[in-house]
Amino acid sequence: VILDDVTGYVVAAGSPPDRWPVSLGIRLDLLADPPVDGSTLTATGRLVARDDASGTTRGEVCGPDGNVLALITQRSHLLTVTEA
Repeated sequence: VILDDVTGYVVAAGSPPDRWPVSLGIRLDLLADPPVDGSTLTATGRLVARDDASGTTRGEVCGPDGNVLALITQRSHLLTVTEA
């Protein structure tokens, strides 16, 4: 979930106010097991490309030692939203 969030919000941050990203395709690669000792993990996301209809992002989760534990590539579709 955290990787979906950090990559999805990167697309949302630069989108028009009436558009919201919906995950269209997610590729997740788990490179190692996360620590189970309560260590703090760091999740980051970055924008690869965005246009009026969609966005592509990449993200990763790193352990406390800086080693990458998981990678994500996400494609988002921008939907028009209205207030209820």
